[in-house]
Amino acid sequence: MMVGLVIVSHSQKLAEGVVELAKQMTLGENVPIIPAGGLENGEIGTSFDKIMDAINKVYSEDGVLVLMDLGSAVMTTQTCLEFLPPEIQSKVLLCNAPLVEGSIAAASAAAQGFSIEKVKEIAEKVNTSKVQQDFPEETIKYSENAIAIDVKLINPTGLHARPASLFVQVASKFKSEIKVQNITAKKAPADAKSIMDMAVNGTGEKGDVIRIIAEGEDAEEALKELKELVESGFGELEKGENVNLERNEILTEEHSNKLVKNDIRETTMKGSFRGTPIYPGYVVAPVWVYERRPSKILEKKKEKFITFEELLEAIKEVSDETRIIKEKLEKESNSKVAAIFDFHEMILNDQKIKDDVKNLVENGMSADKAFAKVVDSWIDKLEKQSFDLMKERTKDLEDIKNRVLTALFKEGKKIISPNVKSILLIDELLPSETALLDKENIIGIATAYGGTTSHAAIIARMLGIPSIVGLGPKILKIPNGTIVALNSVDGVLLVNPNVKIKDEFEKKDKLLKLKEKELINKAEEPSKTKDGYRIEVFANVGKVEEVEEIHKYGAEGIGLLRTEFLYVGKKEAPTEEEQYNNYLSVSQTMGKKPVVIRTLDIGGDKPLEYVSLDKEANPFLGVRAIRLYKKYPELFKTQVKAILRANQGNIKLMLPMIASIDEVRWAKEIINECKSELSSKGIKFNQKIEVGIMIEIPSAAIMSEILAKEVDFFSIGTNDLTQYTLAVDRGNKNLKYLFDSLEPSILRLVKLTVDNAHKYGRLVSVCGEVASEKEAIPILVGLGVDELSMNPRMIPYAKGLIRTLEYSQLQKLALKVLELENASQVREFISKNCNL
Repeated sequence: MMVGLVIVSHSQKLAEGVVELAKQMTLGENVPIIPAGGLENGEIGTSFDKIMDAINKVYSEDGVLVLMDLGSAVMTTQTCLEFLPPEIQSKVLLCNAPLVEGSIAAASAAAQGFSIEKVKEIAEKVNTSKVQQDFPEETIKYSENAIAIDVKLINPTGLHARPASLFVQVASKFKSEIKVQNITAKKAPADAKSIMDMAVNGTGEKGDVIRIIAEGEDAEEALKELKELVESGFGELEKGENVNLERNEILTEEHSNKLVKNDIRETTMKGSFRGTPIYPGYVVAPVWVYERRPSKILEKKKEKFITFEELLEAIKEVSDETRIIKEKLEKESNSKVAAIFDFHEMILNDQKIKDDVKNLVENGMSADKAFAKVVDSWIDKLEKQSFDLMKERTKDLEDIKNRVLTALFKEGKKIISPNVKSILLIDELLPSETALLDKENIIGIATAYGGTTSHAAIIARMLGIPSIVGLGPKILKIPNGTIVALNSVDGVLLVNPNVKIKDEFEKKDKLLKLKEKELINKAEEPSKTKDGYRIEVFANVGKVEEVEEIHKYGAEGIGLLRTEFLYVGKKEAPTEEEQYNNYLSVSQTMGKKPVVIRTLDIGGDKPLEYVSLDKEANPFLGVRAIRLYKKYPELFKTQVKAILRANQGNIKLMLPMIASIDEVRWAKEIINECKSELSSKGIKFNQKIEVGIMIEIPSAAIMSEILAKEVDFFSIGTNDLTQYTLAVDRGNKNLKYLFDSLEPSILRLVKLTVDNAHKYGRLVSVCGEVASEKEAIPILVGLGVDELSMNPRMIPYAKGLIRTLEYSQLQKLALKVLELENASQVREFISKNCNL
């Protein structure tokens, strides 16, 4: 337990805002903080009932500290205390600290486990001075017994908010007096144990040098630990920046020879970088490092006021240019790639964005600043979502913003085009940049950042350019013209490869192209192991438009049709008729091949304009998927009716986010209700439809024997199952080293699910990203998984790999894998025993 806090204000919004700000200083500690602002009807004032309720909610044996704004807030709170039982009243203290600063200081102190008296003391001692003055380091006098070190801030956010709070918590462990001075910014020294003093005087930007001064019996130990904290980047470093570098560690040339033989293991030597492959290939060429020139837009912004009409002209110019890019892509590749820029056109023509900008301009803001402000607000909203695909769209918005401002200030386009055939090294490609790449001379792409689902990655994949993303920022330090070998099969970039590696890459590239052609030619053939065990390989599909092309990759059906595309980005929910037409189109296109339609998987992290959801601290553990259906049953019923009507005998219905048997039974009741309603109206539909569930919550895997009696099939979503089992947000860059679906704990849950399903004759598929990983396929087959569902382009490779394996051997290997300690051991064991 820890001290609870109650924030009393005349304004409900102010109280809620202070709570939100204070929670930023708790570093994940579950400090109970409750707002008690305004009257019951939301008007300005203070409410006896609200304050009393808040105190009761946060009360514990550790006590409650109440912070108030002014006047009646104090009097009403004092009245509340008089009505509390004596044993509780003695543990509730009122605080004289200023509301905002005091709440922040109190939250930080409570998170450190201090007593209520200490929390109150820290809150009331806060320094509320806000105006900074230069404080040259020469004016600082240190005690003869004090020791100091200078450290450079290397993390992206510098010394602000979360890092500052972490710094205070670490400093508070020591008895010594500790101060911090930002030497670069010439600030006054700050008390390292005071969150408010740090917030006012101790802040710093990335690249600033701070001086840490300590005096006392454990001063040396304190400096050492605080130095390590700063040099570790407070846990905020991007992939590849940490001292340990994890998978992006630079390797030696000696080890590079092993890498060529696919011996990709964790290492700490020099010579290569490791990232995520996007499109396979083996390329050796000089690098061309592309650095975006500092824009002069900010300077030009100061020169004159930009009107709303001028902005509209720039938007039109970019919109016209977008259509040209789209037409270019349609000629060079296919309409599916070009359709990416339909999204760009929609943003450029979005009336809400234009209206918001116009309102800001009418209130005196220059149109360029207004446009940047509005787009940035949408970028911020997307970045806060836990849905990876939506996060990736931030790059599209940044691209659009940059292009509009570039057009507005006539800066001219920055075309990425080297003079010779090169491998492009860049921080992260934007979609329009990727679409306009010089395909003649850019024969490979290596990026420091970026994800596999970004539009830039999709375009690179469709254009067939060997690419790797997420290699880490150190690649940008490779000198222009340096020869590198890009292995985008395994995701490795080798620096200054020797002659042997160059020859090896040339041979491997020829073999790869031959293998690709052979696999595509055999894509329609069934996938059987050498000893005749049959595994079906399906496609994951996110849009109706993608269905037509999955046939050429040999998809034996659709194992996962995501339906969110019908709901996201619209002002009204899709009608039954709209959904019916989409599902019918898919069903007819697939003929007799099965189609598994997953019902709406959406929640607080993917907001819908027409669905009112409370703001949740953790949307992934909140009201989403089937939990949302219970709140909005008509939304669910409309979709179910459309699916029932569209079923041509090949559609199956799948329920996401199942945690218990009660949820399944409730959903089946609704499905039966939908059947009855359709029948009563004389609407034709197929009465027979299989109903399955996603196994993506550990409880579902553990209860799979019970669930197997209630449903027709299981589909294991390994991404979420991994996230929930390991308690790791898969979008958290600092925890990427923990997120691996080949952890033995995950594989044990897969085996448990398969064994329980097969007891009752239920089929099991795996539709997570791991289904297409070469080290995972042998294990999943060996564990008895019946179907694999994946990105359509990976199907030929998966089928080809399955044909080289023996099921009898895989069964033995899979059991041995379950006894290993971690994912690294699993990957190494499978690679060695399956010759991967």
